[in-house]
Amino acid sequence: MRAGPGTVYDPVAQLVAGDEATVIGRDTVWAWFALRLNDGREGWAPRTALELLDDATAEIAVAATIPAPPASATAP
Repeated sequence: MRAGPGTVYDPVAQLVAGDEATVIGRDTVWAWFALRLNDGREGWAPRTALELLDDATAEIAVAATIPAPPASATAP
């Protein structure tokens, strides 16, 4: 998991096969999901790395807050 929706964000946690998390939002293009782990930590993971356990994807709203990219990721 990363601090925001993209590989330019710092890692915040590592998920392994079988880990479960709650989807709390998504980015605007459905490429990344915002997740909350059972211990309360939050982060983002790419959609391609996840297996959703139910068919409620249409109900996942765009995250209320999407972090801006880190300054190091923007053009000088």
